[in-house]
Amino acid sequence: MRFVESVNPNAVFPPLDAFWSIHNTATTSGSIDLGQLGSSFYDGNEELFLVGDASNDTDEFDDHVVAHEWSHYFEDNFSRSDSIGGTHFIGDVLDPRVAFGEGWATALAAMALADPVYCDTGVPGTAAGFGIGAETGSYSPQGWYDEVGVVRFLYDLFDDNNDPADNGDTVALGFAPIYDVMTGPQATTAAFTTLFSFATELRASLTDPAEQQFVDDRLAQAYTTAAGLDIWGSTEQNGAGGQDTLPPYVDYTAGDPALNVCVNSEFDRSARDGNKLAESRFLRIAVPVADQYDVAITATTVLPVTPSTTDRDQSDPDMYLYLGPQFITAGTSGNENSETFRTPTLQAGTYIADLEDWRFDDPDGAPPNYPATAQDPGNTQVCFDVSFAATP
Repeated sequence: MRFVESVNPNAVFPPLDAFWSIHNTATTSGSIDLGQLGSSFYDGNEELFLVGDASNDTDEFDDHVVAHEWSHYFEDNFSRSDSIGGTHFIGDVLDPRVAFGEGWATALAAMALADPVYCDTGVPGTAAGFGIGAETGSYSPQGWYDEVGVVRFLYDLFDDNNDPADNGDTVALGFAPIYDVMTGPQATTAAFTTLFSFATELRASLTDPAEQQFVDDRLAQAYTTAAGLDIWGSTEQNGAGGQDTLPPYVDYTAGDPALNVCVNSEFDRSARDGNKLAESRFLRIAVPVADQYDVAITATTVLPVTPSTTDRDQSDPDMYLYLGPQFITAGTSGNENSETFRTPTLQAGTYIADLEDWRFDDPDGAPPNYPATAQDPGNTQVCFDVSFAATP
């Protein structure tokens, strides 16, 4: 809070409840009342939970962990985060909303604590802990989907440790311009909150060509395309070597013939996190005239029925529609292989949508290797026809 006040003395902090107990454990059964937290987290409702079981994990001693979770509170109250959360590990290829949100939280912790070494200790007497170097961390693959790359990008913008050998790290912007972007254009961006939206708005806020070049150099360090940078990542060339990753946003005009869009779970090593790159596809939807629209999503991938009668072996497409930070509507019926819904009246403009297959999130019921089959064991992809038709 004092670090934020260093650039905005008039900052107002809504009340925050922090729940810590020696009985709070990393057990993942999900009963918060019993202290079974799974991990420390901020819940988006002005509540921060910290594990504290000495035989399991003691985050109250991990300054960076506490500050990291508080940084999510900052996003919630001072800025905006479109992160869908969920399980994530260092080296994961993440949904870019998650990558930016987690990278931001770790970077702000390092800035506020004046310590670039993020340390999360584990059970005493074991090697269960881990660390992240906000200035030196590097895990493959690297790009706009990598939370450690986001950490390093943000911290390098802030810190005054000149390192010419580190791809031109010779400029320090300090925290003020980062704060201004996070509390201003990042909070209202027409796109989802990702490295693309933040870097674009930060670069536009700088008038010194040397500082603009510095942002470009830091993007290169993060294996993210600087040339032609915009909030949509339109010129991005780094697709993590995967399918259905580029472009980050698929363009569609409401009223056009159906657009075929695919999602896949090739980067989801647990196969049920639902928050890895390409498990959601982003659509940038141009609405030419004000109207209500009938949205239809139909699977075009044939998914064989598995022998088990309890398997949820068919797709479950869902869509969430936004106008910048404003949630508009969603289709989440649970119907197999299709989704239909009618929007409220949409004014002409540019909307964004998150298209997903709920089976990638489904914790119980989907086959373990969904959507792979015996005939195609390497398949991770499901494709859908998507259309927006103006109502009669």
